[in-house]
Amino acid sequence: MGAVARPDHLHVGRIRVDPEQPTRALFWLVAHNLRIGAALNPLQIAERLIAEGTV
Repeated sequence: MGAVARPDHLHVGRIRVDPEQPTRALFWLVAHNLRIGAALNPLQIAERLIAEGTV
């Protein structure tokens, strides 16, 4: 599938345990910043606020 079929697709790689803190994971995350960060995140926040009855 191409980017149009999955516009919110994320790529995660290099998943490692932090050698200084074994309960913490380190990883690379690649996403379309404008779509995932700027557009999707506020929408998810609004949906949660509505679900909780805050708004």
